[in-house]
Amino acid sequence: MKGGLPTFRRTSLPPAGPIQPGGRVVAPIKILSVNLFALGVILLIVGVDALLVPAYLIYKNFWFELAGAMITAAGAIATTWGLRKPASD
Repeated sequence: MKGGLPTFRRTSLPPAGPIQPGGRVVAPIKILSVNLFALGVILLIVGVDALLVPAYLIYKNFWFELAGAMITAAGAIATTWGLRKPASD
């Protein structure tokens, strides 16, 4: 191609957040408890993939559906608590 390959007008990305004097970038969402956040995500995946969907589509069992919904709700609560912002003074 004459003039080179097309670039699709790509520009550089802006920084992810405000940069502190030491060069550290501050994330917009603070994760207070990484362990609680990870537990919540795992419970969400297990609750939906392993219990809720098979209980509804295959087994047609109300109690399995209820158990999947409860585990999914526990995962959502744990994820939210892991992302909760600290109380301001």
